[in-house]
Amino acid sequence: MDFKASNGWLARFQERHQITGRTISGESAFINNEVVENWKATVPTLIEGYELRNIFNSNETGLFWRGLPNKTLATRKDSCKGGKAAKERLTVLLTASVTGEKLPPLIIWKSLMPRCFNKSIPSGIQWYANKSVWMTSDIFEDYLEKLNERMRQENRNIILFLDNAPVHPAPSLSNVKLIFLPCNTTAETQPLDAEIIKNFKFHYRRLLLNDVLSKMDSQVTLDEMMKKMTVSQTIRWIKTSWYENIQASNISKCFASCGFPIVGDVPNNETIISEEDWTMLTETLAIEDPTYDEGDIEVFHTLGDEWEDEILHPVMEEIKSDEQEESESSDDEAIPAWKEMYENWNKFYIMYQLYSENELD
Repeated sequence: MDFKASNGWLARFQERHQITGRTISGESAFINNEVVENWKATVPTLIEGYELRNIFNSNETGLFWRGLPNKTLATRKDSCKGGKAAKERLTVLLTASVTGEKLPPLIIWKSLMPRCFNKSIPSGIQWYANKSVWMTSDIFEDYLEKLNERMRQENRNIILFLDNAPVHPAPSLSNVKLIFLPCNTTAETQPLDAEIIKNFKFHYRRLLLNDVLSKMDSQVTLDEMMKKMTVSQTIRWIKTSWYENIQASNISKCFASCGFPIVGDVPNNETIISEEDWTMLTETLAIEDPTYDEGDIEVFHTLGDEWEDEILHPVMEEIKSDEQEESESSDDEAIPAWKEMYENWNKFYIMYQLYSENELD
């Protein structure tokens, strides 16, 4: 006998057994619990001799700074049309201690001195630039050196926990000891991954949406509104989200959940995001997750000026070899095609560099 059920029966069955649709995400399925437990057991030994205020964790994340919801509430007759998705990204690196001390965020964008800065980098951040907006080993090493100098001036010796990203070098520093977390365990062992970054993005997105809603009565379209949004405004929201909206006690709770021993009781403040705020925002926007988690950002080592030797020339040598083989079987003494192609490529690259410099200016 073939089983058949109506949509109504299926809906009631799901409700009765509390079955919901979920998005498969994160790396928890690949985590070795035994490795995690062994790591948490060794943490007290690793941090022995360090005060809690001198134990830090640092991690970077991608932030779609113009990203808006792609869902809304509308009647059946309304057509919902949107523009091109705002995929322009900043890379933000956050660093915090067990006691909730928050260091200035490191921000990477494509321009070192945007016009909106008025020739002055905003205070309270560390600003870097590259065309890809990715974290690089050079940027991160410079960040570590500045952090080491700050701790030297404050007469502090700190321990900094990092993940094993390729762009996280391990230089020898006088006042900063680097400890790398086990591979593929950061979802369970890295405090910043234990809701801190997610909630930082939540508060940023709320500030962005509040600004959009405050301008709804103006004659400006949403697309025009987003185009007028500047990096300076974004930095103000990043600083507000990081410095003001995330409580020190909540950062301490995230460290505790990752196996860091917390001496004494952690103050029982509100959670980083209250259930009330989360429910209000998700219901108002009709979306499940307003944080827009961009996931792990890609990180690469920079090629510098050697890109032609590492990428272009090998390709051109292959083309040259193929063309020579063809020319050997022919009596033509014409200029090999690869030379013309190489010259055209050089012209294109020069034009591309000029265009990129003008775009950044």
